[in-house]
Amino acid sequence: MSDPISIKLTAESELVMKRLQAFPGVVLGRVARAMDKENHTTIGHISSVRMRGNNGKPFAPALGILGIRTGHLYKTLRQSAASVVGSEVVSSIGTNVEYAGVHEFGFEGDVTVKSHQRKGGAGDKFSVTGSHVSRIAALRMGALSKKQAGAQAQNSGKYIFKKTGAKKSAVAIGQVKSHSRHVKITARAPIQHGIADRVANYSQSISAAVIEAWNGGGLK
Repeated sequence: MSDPISIKLTAESELVMKRLQAFPGVVLGRVARAMDKENHTTIGHISSVRMRGNNGKPFAPALGILGIRTGHLYKTLRQSAASVVGSEVVSSIGTNVEYAGVHEFGFEGDVTVKSHQRKGGAGDKFSVTGSHVSRIAALRMGALSKKQAGAQAQNSGKYIFKKTGAKKSAVAIGQVKSHSRHVKITARAPIQHGIADRVANYSQSISAAVIEAWNGGGLK
């Protein structure tokens, strides 16, 4: 067998080969930086568009919007720093709030409701001329207005409604025992929808990072 013959490349071509060898590491680092920038912007988008109020009314699940009550969930949204894993760039947006997963991915199953107290307006007591009477009795005595009486009392009979200043003297509170109930919550996926809303932005930023790296940014 003959000895191998070596072919030496020109200095210019050797420089190109070095750039090609370095390119994967450099470009993935640039992509990671672009991902971090876009993730930061996406969190703001999710907080303002995909998690927002609706006058106390829930949004239809198909809209991919989660109504807010306290604002705690969207305030805890965080991004993980994009990292290079092999030939991929991996990053995420999420939260440590336990119930977030239920709204993001949905849930169906049996849950245990803890024992608790429940206020029952129908059992409230009212002070009328020194006596403590029920809501219906106060209504019969003409001591409550129609608005104060409530639907249950109103449906108990036809009475003359007056507003004479009956004062609530006791609030009815009942004890609810611990029990199991079946729950089905449809996924609204506000985080996934929020990311999907900005796919074009991610595409532009990452593409720009790749082109910048190829044109010599960090490869010289």
